[in-house]
Formats: sequence, structure tokens, C-alpha cells
Amino acid sequence: MAEHYLNAASHDGQIIWGANVTSTPTLIHTLQDATSAISDTAGRVHYRDVHSWTFSPASFRLLMDDLFQLGFVTLREIGPAVSGSGEFYIKLSRSGAGPQQDRLDLARVAARER
Repeated sequence: MAEHYLNAASHDGQIIWGANVTSTPTLIHTLQDATSAISDTAGRVHYRDVHSWTFSPASFRLLMDDLFQLGFVTLREIGPAVSGSGEFYIKLSRSGAGPQQDRLDLARVAARER
């Protein structure tokens, strides 16, 4: 919770960090915002959805396939990851075939995407 509220930033008013960003980032929240969010969450006054993981397309594909192989999820990839504006999208389905790529090769791609 603290990491999100203390480090969330925008570029030219946009939250998404795209590859062509040239502006200086601006912090979105204040220390008081962070304190309030942590206090509300600790006291269970409000649910706050924050994300603390960062994925590249290949690292997400690898993780999802690993979780499927381990039996923790029933969803598999049905199409390649499509990137745009610092984000990527991937379609998952119970009938998906998975990444159709060797695990080690996919891990190598993920390492290059960092």
C-alpha cells in the first residue's frame, strides 16, 4: 500500500508509462494520502486495490503457464501479448493452448524485456 501511494507518478497527466515518455514524472499522491490509505486499509474501513508487481509480456506469459502447469490456475493463453502505451494485453481461456514456446526460451525473452 505504501509503495503504491508513495511512488505512483504520472507523465503529462497520464498514469501509463509509455516507451516514448520525455516529460519529468509528477507524483500523484501526498504523504497524507499514503497515511490515510494505509490507516483505512489497516482498520478495514475501505478496500483499496493497488498493484505492486511489474510484468513484461514474456514474464507474464511465463508465470501464467507455470501456474497452469503447477495446477494453480485453469486459464491458458489463447493469443500473443499485444503491447501498447506501456501496457500489454493477453487473452486467457480455459481452452487456451498456452504460449507454445519452450519455457527456457520464454524466460530468456523475459530477461531481455526488463
